[in-house]
Amino acid sequence: MGLSTDQIRVLDCVIQHRASTEWNLAARLAMTAMTLSASLEQLEKDGLIARVTGPDEHAIIVNPTAEGIAVFETVSPVLDDVIIQGLEAMGDAEIAILAGALIKICHNLTKHPDLLMSTDELIH
Repeated sequence: MGLSTDQIRVLDCVIQHRASTEWNLAARLAMTAMTLSASLEQLEKDGLIARVTGPDEHAIIVNPTAEGIAVFETVSPVLDDVIIQGLEAMGDAEIAILAGALIKICHNLTKHPDLLMSTDELIH
């Protein structure tokens, strides 16, 4: 089973934030609803997540399965190595600046989820 970068990101977020709604996951990941939905559908088909209707019968709650956690634990060290290699040539100050900028971008995007959802037409 090969996982896309988006699917790995989604699976990681589902593991870190169990019992999240699809909407909350999209906001946390700064991902469009369409992109998230495609990843969730494949992860569910592969048995890596489970989706259930929430108590209000509108929201969909997403949780990892035991298999999903096991797969992520296998993939995670490989991703860590890739990130380390990518940052290898950067100094500590450069990494701190990059991390700060990425945090700010994510924060700004989660404050404006309407912008994320409206990009579906542009991307697809």
